[in-house]
Amino acid sequence: MRTSEKRDSLTTDTRRKIKFLQLTFFIGIGISLIFGASATFEQRYILSGIGYFLALSFAISLLHIHYTQNPLITSYFMILTISAFIFYMTFKPGINHSPWGLILPGVTMFLLGCRKGAAWLAFYFSLLVIGSFNAVAWDLYPYPPAYQARYLAAFFSVAIITFFYEKTRQAAHEKSIALLDELSEKNRILSEIANRDGLTGLLNHRALHEQLQLAFAEASRYKYPLSLIMLDIDNFKSINDRWGHPIGDKVIKQVSAVLKSTLRGSDVRIRFSEDPADDPTQAGSFQTAARYGGDEFVLLLLHCSDDHVLRVAKRLLNNIRSISIQACDHIKVTASIGISFFDGQDVTLTPRQLVEQADQALYIVKEQGRNNVHLNYPPLAN
Repeated sequence: MRTSEKRDSLTTDTRRKIKFLQLTFFIGIGISLIFGASATFEQRYILSGIGYFLALSFAISLLHIHYTQNPLITSYFMILTISAFIFYMTFKPGINHSPWGLILPGVTMFLLGCRKGAAWLAFYFSLLVIGSFNAVAWDLYPYPPAYQARYLAAFFSVAIITFFYEKTRQAAHEKSIALLDELSEKNRILSEIANRDGLTGLLNHRALHEQLQLAFAEASRYKYPLSLIMLDIDNFKSINDRWGHPIGDKVIKQVSAVLKSTLRGSDVRIRFSEDPADDPTQAGSFQTAARYGGDEFVLLLLHCSDDHVLRVAKRLLNNIRSISIQACDHIKVTASIGISFFDGQDVTLTPRQLVEQADQALYIVKEQGRNNVHLNYPPLAN
């Protein structure tokens, strides 16, 4: 599972490198085994040992990159192996043409990037120059000077072209990543605007129902309790009529501030596992307080007993009673609260019914004089 998580977090460029290395190692294992078996058949045991050693090295590298999903170490190993092989093929006696070296710049730039790739190619090119003009002294294959010059010029040209190609490709890739990040941020902002109430900053009616569906599904799956608190500001219409809508908006804002400050993390966070990596609520998406509409608010409390929910509701009432509106000291703000409770076991209950039960409890409080709390559990018969 950890390998899968690592794979999901990889960038597109890293995935491309991993796929390339895996394919190359597979091919290298096959060629090395064939080479080793052929040398063994010819009783050239040193060469056969080299072949089998390379096959084993490629296999270990393949396993390493599979489990670590990190191409860095295996990239260096691949570059060293290819460089040594191409150098051998270039100066081995009996080989008149060795164009294999022209594949090295592309592979090096792709695996190591521009700076490290350019440094390695500069080092390797210097080895080619030294080897070409000292072949006789080193008992290597001496190419004609004209061929040496053409080969070195071709290698240098391919290296320069590959360097600029990789540099522009990386710049374009970084630019596209920056544009994607900018687009993602703008989408996040738009989503916030679409899901938030403009006056209070709480979730709006639509977003609340989306969160309720998610919370209810998780509570049903893991058999945890879920509570819905529906709060209504008492006599809010008379506040608007007597003091005006600007004062009414201040009351709404003050009540929403009370909701935000009263709720604690332990009230609204459900724990599915002791391991945070396995906790589906770590992103905080279930910390839900919403403006349901007008002067009504809704809170979702997860993993709380009915007694705990009642304590939270009473704490809310006390804090709302202490609200003071500047320049309007005569305003006394109170609220009525209805609560519905899902024990996580009732398979017949639906999210919609949970809302209806809270509304039913709220109606009972209003009938009994407001400024109080009622818990509809067990739910009243319809």
